[in-house]
Amino acid sequence: MALRDIKNSLSISGNPITSEVTKWHENMPNYHIKHPQIVQSLEAKISENYPNVLLAGCSYNGVGIPDCIADGEKKAEEICLKL
Repeated sequence: MALRDIKNSLSISGNPITSEVTKWHENMPNYHIKHPQIVQSLEAKISENYPNVLLAGCSYNGVGIPDCIADGEKKAEEICLKL
């Protein structure tokens, strides 16, 4: 299913070299205690070197669906401001 989604959305049809499927049974991953500071530092470095690249997704600002939606909306607003 994931490979089909990647092919449909990104037009990438090659096979992965490696993959891993992990199930989180009634559990969610937890961030390191300094995660917000690490993300802030990473975003600052990316902004300096790649001003048109933004980080989005569950790896950065929340793993829950509402967090991902809010982060996506925030990043979309940032993109619109740069246009």
